[in-house]
Amino acid sequence: MARDLAALRQTVEQLIADQEQLTREIAKLQAEKAQADKPAAEKPDKRMPRQVPAPGRRSDVFDPGQNPNAPGAPRTLGSFVPLPARKPAAITAPQAAPQVSTVSPVPPPPQSAPQIASEPRPSDPAPRRPPMPVPQ
Repeated sequence: MARDLAALRQTVEQLIADQEQLTREIAKLQAEKAQADKPAAEKPDKRMPRQVPAPGRRSDVFDPGQNPNAPGAPRTLGSFVPLPARKPAAITAPQAAPQVSTVSPVPPPPQSAPQIASEPRPSDPAPRRPPMPVPQ
């Protein structure tokens, strides 16, 4: 009976520890929910401010008037957009071309085994029959 009582006490202590852990987790979740439920005015808005389009205009249409140098903006025929200035490349002395050998190692063609004369070779055409006489 003493063993049963000790096992029961251990079970009760484990239940108490589990209950305390659940209580801490519930308090943490409630704090997170309260933080999420704050009005939007208190939260800083990290997004870009949205521009309201003029009446009668769509906001998703490309407007070359806002950026006339943008790619795809209409241009007069024959005109060109000046490219940004580039840093000139450094001029260096010409280097000698590497020596390339014109002789390439080519293996000799494989030698085939000699064939016996009585066997027809596969490359020989089939024997021809004499042409048939044409009836008159």
